[in-house]
Amino acid sequence: MASMEETFRAAVQAGTLPGAVLLAKDVTGKKISPIYASAFGTRSLKDPSSNPPLELDTVMNIASATKLVTSVAAMQCVERGLIGLDDDVKPLVPEMEDGRRLLTHSSGYCYDSLSPLLMQWRKLNGQQAPVHEGDRLTDRYGQPLTFEPGTQWMYSPSIDWAGRVVECVYGDTPLETIMEQSIWQPLGIKDMTFYLQRRPDMLAKCGDMTKVDQSTGKLVHSEETFFEKDPEFAFGGGGLFTSPQEYMKILHSLLTNDGKLLRPESVDEFFRPQLEDKSRQSMAEVLSKPHNNVMNSLNPAGEKDWGLGGILLLEDGPDEYSRKAGTMSWSGGFHCFWFIDRKEGLCGFFASQIRHLTDPKLDGVKDLVHLFERTMYQRLRNKSSNAECDDNATGVQAVQ
Repeated sequence: MASMEETFRAAVQAGTLPGAVLLAKDVTGKKISPIYASAFGTRSLKDPSSNPPLELDTVMNIASATKLVTSVAAMQCVERGLIGLDDDVKPLVPEMEDGRRLLTHSSGYCYDSLSPLLMQWRKLNGQQAPVHEGDRLTDRYGQPLTFEPGTQWMYSPSIDWAGRVVECVYGDTPLETIMEQSIWQPLGIKDMTFYLQRRPDMLAKCGDMTKVDQSTGKLVHSEETFFEKDPEFAFGGGGLFTSPQEYMKILHSLLTNDGKLLRPESVDEFFRPQLEDKSRQSMAEVLSKPHNNVMNSLNPAGEKDWGLGGILLLEDGPDEYSRKAGTMSWSGGFHCFWFIDRKEGLCGFFASQIRHLTDPKLDGVKDLVHLFERTMYQRLRNKSSNAECDDNATGVQAVQ
């Protein structure tokens, strides 16, 4: 049977995966070498003759994986007594009610692409629908609520609004500055920003976006770069650029509960089920539809809830090599998948730059994510300290 690494190399060779960075680390930092870190493939398909290798420090648009970082910043505000989770935030952001519902997608907001009613509302108001552009928060997400807060669940830009609340409670301090001081510096993170144009060193390491060629099913270069211009506002729901190895520092800090980001009791609250009954039932209904479930597709069947940073499993997966109850996870729209399994003591990150997460032609990529996760659970269970990381293979790199 082919090893995981051989399977990934074959996918790159076949053109069904442009490249991916795989990172996993256990809570002790000792059982997986002490960190599994490999990069496969290329960071750009623009010039097939060059194929620059994807590396652990390649800068990527992590899209909705940003939400976890903003949620940590919001929880830090609660911890410092600047605001309570259930406080009315209308005095700060008139469009909102309370912070907990913002962080759990039960606030009444919804991405317009997921709501025919919002699409119709935008058209009636002379706006392009759906809206993906705009330098300010109100330009993109200034819209009516689609349900009474706390009564339903819908994936939404509410974390972008939560980021605005964080700025307000810090006296209108930019979210970038807050994160740099409270999250990035404590973890030694240097390559993370909402404003890529201000960081030419990071621009030079950016990976290009790819997309499916619908005629061949293979992945090709996409001209849509998503980083040619900085926005006016730091979009806390999807605006961060960083490298996989930098993002992994956040995942591992939360896994180990090391106190660098949040106090232990705050981390426990972060991983506690948060949804009200109606919202939890609504989430199950929403995610039962395949086109809505793509970001949750890596989770096994069973009851789920939402924590303060991502979706939560309420039951163990089907076997010992699956996510366990209490695992928090989510992803970003360009195929960046993360998970934190506190029960098993494992966290992981699969990072790539592929557009159109919902394209069924990309199901094979999700199969690779599954393979990566199961392999990491197997190696953790076997307490393997010699997981293969072949430095001589193209685009494969291991770090300690």
